[in-house]
Amino acid sequence: MSQSDFINPVSNKSLLRQGDTLSYIYKALIFIFIHSALFDPADHIFGLKVPLFLACLGVGGLIVLIRDPSAAIPLNLLIYVLLMLIIPLVSILHYFIIDGGQPFEGFLLLKAYFLPFFAILLYVTRVDAIKYLTFGLTIIALLILLISFILFINPEMFFPFYHWGNDSKVFSIGSRDYGNGESFFQVYFVVSSMMVIPIAYYFDKWRTLKSKRIFYFILVALCSFAMFKAGTRNNMLISILLPSILLLYYSKNRLTISILLILVIGIIAGVFSDNLIAFFDPSEPSNHISLHSSKII
Repeated sequence: MSQSDFINPVSNKSLLRQGDTLSYIYKALIFIFIHSALFDPADHIFGLKVPLFLACLGVGGLIVLIRDPSAAIPLNLLIYVLLMLIIPLVSILHYFIIDGGQPFEGFLLLKAYFLPFFAILLYVTRVDAIKYLTFGLTIIALLILLISFILFINPEMFFPFYHWGNDSKVFSIGSRDYGNGESFFQVYFVVSSMMVIPIAYYFDKWRTLKSKRIFYFILVALCSFAMFKAGTRNNMLISILLPSILLLYYSKNRLTISILLILVIGIIAGVFSDNLIAFFDPSEPSNHISLHSSKII
C-alpha cells in the first residue's frame, strides 16, 4: 500500500509483545468482546458489549500511546469509519429539524455505528481478529448440529430449547415451509450468516497447508452444513455456492472442476426441481414480501 494511503508513514513497530501482561490483557479483552457479540448479539444476557468495547479501546489506546503514538492509520479506513458515523448523525439532525417527536431511539441506535472504530484499533495493534471470529463461529456451527441431533433423538427437548433461544434472543428453532409444502427444520442463530468466515478460512487452510488437510476439509464441510441447517434462503444458497466458487476459483484445472460442478448442480436440480421452483417462486409469501419491500424502497 502506498504511503499516500496513510496519515503517517507505515510503522512496522510491533505494539504487542510476547510474555507482556498488558498485551495479554488486551488480546483477552478482544477475544471476550468478539465472543460476547457472537453469543449474546442482542446484549440481552450479560449486557457486556459496551463495557467490553470501551475496555478494548481503553487498553488498546494505552498500548498505542505508550509504545507508538505515531502508529500508521490508513486514510481510506479512517474515511470509512468517519462516514459510518456521519451518516447517522446527519439522520438524527434531519429528524430534529423536520420532526423532533418522541419517543426517539436514534441515539440508542447510534452506538452501533461506533463499532467501525474497532477496525482502526485492530489495524494499529495488528491483531488477527479473524482467528477469534472463526473459533467462535465454529463453536456456533457445532451448537447448531448438536441441537439438531439432540432434538432428532429426543423431540421432547424442543420446548426447552425453543424458550431458551427466544428468551436469550440468540437463536430460534422450528419448522419452516419454503414454498413446496414440505417442512424444513432449522436451528437459526442470529449470527449464522457470518458462517462464511470460517468456511473461507478453513478452505484456505485446506488449500495451502500440507498437513491436516483432512481435518480442515471436515471443518469446511461442518460449517457449510451448519450454515445450511440454520435455514433462510440466503444461508442455504451461500453454504453451497461459497465452497463451490472457492473450489473453482483456486483450482488449477478449472475446466474439470467446472464440468463436475455443472454435473452435480444438474443432478441436484433434476432431483429437487419441484423444491427449487418453490424455493424461488416470487409468489411465495416470504419472497413476495421481500420483493414488494425492495420495490417500495
